[in-house]
Order: sequence, then structure tokens, then C-alpha cells
Amino acid sequence: MKHLIRDLELIAYLEGELNKEEIRILKRKLEENGELNMLYHLQLSYDEGLEEYANELIGEDDFNTESVKTIAINHNFDSEYIIAANKKNPKKE
Repeated sequence: MKHLIRDLELIAYLEGELNKEEIRILKRKLEENGELNMLYHLQLSYDEGLEEYANELIGEDDFNTESVKTIAINHNFDSEYIIAANKKNPKKE
């Protein structure tokens, strides 16, 4: 059965105004219509539009957020605790 999905429902979803039950119902209706992937594309388009609007208002963010690779070291100290900071004992008075 095809469901009629109003634009207001989609806009409410994109703006985060629906509760979990309403989101579940909307996604079920879209899935039964065969249009669930449309919701993903709408979200991408909406997010892009918000970013463009923010850039118009306050300018483009020039902060570089490239991912930094970290190296994980596996220490096997047989149940010893490892601390990340220097241990400082309190002064006795």
C-alpha cells in the first residue's frame, strides 16, 4: 500500500522535531513506498544547504580538520595500572 507523505513530515524530520515513534512510522511508510533512500539524500541536501547558509552569514570555516594518525602501543604489564600523567604525592604538613 502506498502512503501519502506530506512535505511537513519530511521537514519536521530534517529539523529534528519528530520523536522516535514518529521517525519510525515515517521510515516505515517510506520503506513501503520504496523511497527510503530518498530520506538519506534529503538529509544530505538539507545539511549542505545549512552549511552554505552558515557560510553566507559568518563566512567559511578555514580551520583545517585533517585526521591525525595515532599509533596504538600495546603494553602488556600483567594487570599493572598505567597512568597517563605524572604522579604527584601530596605534601605532608
